[in-house]
Amino acid sequence: MWWWWLAASLYFLVLSCSYGNAAKHSKDSGRDGAESLTLVLQHAIGDGEFSERGVASVRSLKSSTTAMSLSQNPLSHAQLDEIKSAAVSGELYRLRTLSRLKEGLTEDEESNSPGRQFVSTTISACSLVKSHLSDLIKVTGDGRGNVIGLTITTLPQPYEVDCTNPEVFEEIIV
Repeated sequence: MWWWWLAASLYFLVLSCSYGNAAKHSKDSGRDGAESLTLVLQHAIGDGEFSERGVASVRSLKSSTTAMSLSQNPLSHAQLDEIKSAAVSGELYRLRTLSRLKEGLTEDEESNSPGRQFVSTTISACSLVKSHLSDLIKVTGDGRGNVIGLTITTLPQPYEVDCTNPEVFEEIIV
């Protein structure tokens, strides 16, 4: 399963290169002046409330050495049951991220401010279950620090895997 994380890291590195220096969705400058991009992904099952799925960060967007980190929240047994139930009833799995942070606001402040704008996508819950929660997430930027597109697709599984107790998504972000 470690190879999924490596693939996710490599594809997310492609994201940082495609955004270039304008990737300032959530901009942070460290002591060394290196900038970072932070994308908070939120998900919902069916008509449920959105909750945080995970955070992807890229550091040193201006240099040739880009560091990437990806953290995601493990699925609870209740969430897993909810996804399976949604698959049976033909419901959708929804994913979103903020399109742009306002200057001077933290991610949390922006998430709770009126007028916030999200970019979102959906996929059938059945597709996620059939793929054993393996998905490909593509984030598209406009070169000015705005996220203008978000897509999610599933990855085909070359073999049958026992999926009775997955706890985490196996994603690739591009």
